[in-house]
Amino acid sequence: MNDSYAECLVKRKTPAYAYLFDILLAFVVLFCVFLALTTSVIGVILTFAAGFVAWLVHRNFRVEYEYLYVDRQFSVDKIFGRAKRKKV
Repeated sequence: MNDSYAECLVKRKTPAYAYLFDILLAFVVLFCVFLALTTSVIGVILTFAAGFVAWLVHRNFRVEYEYLYVDRQFSVDKIFGRAKRKKV
């Protein structure tokens, strides 16, 4: 039972321009929703595309790093938006 274990979760500071991107993309999505209500299928397609882009940008700006040390093995994981994990 000489197992050694250490874990550290570090949140990267969100850059200031990420908040501006979020606000800008929120206005784009609202404009696309208005466009979808006044036009036909093109507005709906643009709404879904703008929403998807806004979700991707929001998720990729919120990043955390998890450092894990178990039995002389060190691993680093990058966590996007508290949902998706990727080995680094």
